[in-house]
Amino acid sequence: MVEQEIINAIERHEPLELAELKNRTPFEDCVRYVMKTLSERSRRIYRNTYDKWLSWASENGVHALDVNMSTVALFLKDADGTQETLRRHLCAMRKLAEIMAILDGNTARTNYELLKQMKTPAGKTETERNQRAMSPAEIDAAIRAWRGNSLTERRNMAVIALLAFTGVRRAELVALQWRDVNWDNATVKVRHGKGDKKRIVTVFGGVDGFAMNALKAWKKALEKATGGEKRVYVFPSLGKGGNVKADKPMPTDTVWRIVRETMKRSGIENMTPHTFRHTLITELARHDVATAQAQAGHASASTTLGYAHEIEAENRHQYRLRYGAMTKADKELFEAGE
Repeated sequence: MVEQEIINAIERHEPLELAELKNRTPFEDCVRYVMKTLSERSRRIYRNTYDKWLSWASENGVHALDVNMSTVALFLKDADGTQETLRRHLCAMRKLAEIMAILDGNTARTNYELLKQMKTPAGKTETERNQRAMSPAEIDAAIRAWRGNSLTERRNMAVIALLAFTGVRRAELVALQWRDVNWDNATVKVRHGKGDKKRIVTVFGGVDGFAMNALKAWKKALEKATGGEKRVYVFPSLGKGGNVKADKPMPTDTVWRIVRETMKRSGIENMTPHTFRHTLITELARHDVATAQAQAGHASASTTLGYAHEIEAENRHQYRLRYGAMTKADKELFEAGE
């Protein structure tokens, strides 16, 4: 009903006050109308931006409909992506502001006109993002930054461990489902990698290694927190009080926040989610480039990927990383939750 009122107002060019829009029209109603103006591909891109915006607005105490030059600039700053990524975010926010401007002839119109003049921030170049590999000592410090038994600490340790021992991308990590985890051979299935390609990746360290133990500890903590509820996704969002939210993937921005907090806890500087991926690929390339390409799922290794099935993923355990060896303290930590 509310959506039809929006459509009717737009067709009649009847302005509504922004304050009234906030009270009467949920953010999603505005987004749904934006989607009606886009192609299918653009809808996916814009939806991704709006999900990130909602998450950012909620965490920063900003009303979802307060789309103006100042809030969008802060949002883009925290997004911390490449310039092309930030450009896509800005385009999506401009489109949302345009729809709001049609509904409101005053404040929203001014905000939209200002956003049209806003330039895309520089962002990070691919070279800047890819150039750093951490030392073994830094990795060992990072994976142990979340030593504790709280639900958040268990989840965050599992997140960092999987980044470090699989090299998966942020989007691949948050999309993981429990059915994708093979507990018997320490591999996980990436269902929608870059280019929507599937692959099996090794969880280095093996069944009894740090990452698999961290994942098991998180699974037990999650089951306890949800009363044994059967869950689909490995990493749901957690509320401020540590409560488990809906059974859907946490936003990729949450991975960024976990890594930033890991930096503070471990004292490591210049660390991003991609740094873990770059580090693992570099480490594997010391042994064999083809193995590194298969684990990473690089598009340029299409021929190699044709052989990267589950048997090969299991065989990659022959490679020993220079970091992540289980210690006595690690075993005691993981056993504490049993």
